[in-house]
Amino acid sequence: MATWLETKNDDGDLAWQSYRMYDSRIRQHILPVFGDEPVRTLTYPKLRTFFKDTLPGKGLGDSSIRQVHIALKGALNVAQRDGIILAHPMVGIKAPDGRKKRTTEEVKELRQAAKYLNRYLLAEAEKIGESARWLLAMVGIRQSEVLGMTDDSLVTRRSGNTRTRRVVISHQLARVAGEHGCGEWDAKLGAFPCGRKTRGCTNPKSEAYWALVKTKSESGVREIVIPEHVWQVLVTHRAAQSKLRQDPLFNPVAGEGLDKLLFTVGPPTLRKDGNPRTKSYLGQPRYGQRDREQLYGMIEAFKKDSGLTVHSLRHVATTMLIEAGASRESLVATMGWSEKGADQQIATYSHNDRAKRAAGDVSVFFDMFHPAPVVAPHQNDDPTEVVPDDDEPPASLQTVSR
Repeated sequence: MATWLETKNDDGDLAWQSYRMYDSRIRQHILPVFGDEPVRTLTYPKLRTFFKDTLPGKGLGDSSIRQVHIALKGALNVAQRDGIILAHPMVGIKAPDGRKKRTTEEVKELRQAAKYLNRYLLAEAEKIGESARWLLAMVGIRQSEVLGMTDDSLVTRRSGNTRTRRVVISHQLARVAGEHGCGEWDAKLGAFPCGRKTRGCTNPKSEAYWALVKTKSESGVREIVIPEHVWQVLVTHRAAQSKLRQDPLFNPVAGEGLDKLLFTVGPPTLRKDGNPRTKSYLGQPRYGQRDREQLYGMIEAFKKDSGLTVHSLRHVATTMLIEAGASRESLVATMGWSEKGADQQIATYSHNDRAKRAAGDVSVFFDMFHPAPVVAPHQNDDPTEVVPDDDEPPASLQTVSR
């Protein structure tokens, strides 16, 4: 297992969080069951029971089981390549899809959410001076990517007489866990010898730290062209952040690029007991939890119990881009998907009312041999008929005024 994971990591095939995810799946689910078993003794029936019964019995969902499947199959591929096994025992064991295609109703809810978020969220963000942060979220940029943006993430490209403003996504913010100091992970116990997690270790080899790591995007870097009025919001924020760095209380954490973050903790505030804080966190990276709490507070001002998360904004952006007719190439470039997984992503987010999407083409086809009659204005209108607007925001929002 270690050989497969390290090879994938050395080859640059895994983003930082993917490496941690697979490492966790291996330690928590594969090693406790097969850690002491020679690879030659792994059989199809044994592995089929593992994926069909053992993992679901532990409460794992399709997405997590799929990740375990990828890791174990990859390790067995290495064993077969190296001649340790002749036949692959996982042939015929399919991984769960892991992605649930959105229903018409779910897509409709996302479309409605886009309408009221566009109308109200940015107004709330402007009130607290966070327009730049949440404009980027509405484009569909991942939370960790926004929080990891630095001064050089905003660039102007020139080609002849053409100028484009761009957001460059080249890294993301990560909180790297410290290394446990109480021996090796015990696969059977599913814990370290002391029984504590790394965060609770009393004798750690290293402390947790902040870092800018590579993104989930396949290419590692992507650029998003933005309109001029959005560019002005972003560069205004960059200028304000640059000025903030002149404050005597500015206290960034150590690490390459972390003193140039565009989105950080603001000026010191009072403690809950009303006393001034003794330490300044001004200029330090934002924890994802605080970022989420800010979003929840803004949404709560105009929509109670919305159920929306920071990642929901990415879903909304994807859905609206697809609904607007964005090409596959544009979606890959904007959302940072892999070429291999793009079609599955598009299928997941696409409106499943295919008949409605094809209505225009079908209408043209009928007009070729049976043109629609010319109808006098209002001839067929029934003034008593009320036609509902599927795009109308929920009733609870219609009372909101700004």
